[in-house]
Amino acid sequence: MSRAAALLPDEGSLLAVFKWKLGQLPTANRWYPVLHRHVEQIERRVGAMGGNPGQIPPSPTGYHPPRHRHEPEPDHDHRREHAQERTDKVAGVVYDRLGDFVGFDLSGDDHVHRYRSHEPELERLVKEAWKSRIVVTVVPEPEEPEEPAGIILRRYPMGDC
Repeated sequence: MSRAAALLPDEGSLLAVFKWKLGQLPTANRWYPVLHRHVEQIERRVGAMGGNPGQIPPSPTGYHPPRHRHEPEPDHDHRREHAQERTDKVAGVVYDRLGDFVGFDLSGDDHVHRYRSHEPELERLVKEAWKSRIVVTVVPEPEEPEEPAGIILRRYPMGDC
């Protein structure tokens, strides 16, 4: 892997965050032109590394490009996988005694379900969903139902949840 390819994900995340910050800043703010120039510089770096800065949306949590998925095997049973999905709000973020992220809880009307993970990106996503009270759907790993294979964030209009 080339050095540019190794640095591109971090530069893409930096660009997403700075695009988001620029969008939060009023254009009349004296720092707007400075931040705008900085975003342009990061866009040039991303382009020079082989990325497409126009495809990186603003995000307070950085850029996470979609993964390429392989075609499912013909005998793969999608019904079993989707039957275990849970949709609720994040009730808590779980840390071990050393302060390391180890999972999160989803709360329902009559239960709390714990999912295990040590992924820093998942920790950031779950914390944001917890703070913002965003409804989350967890798609578990088929062989390890306590570990999330995917997470879907759902924003419903106020009063619908």
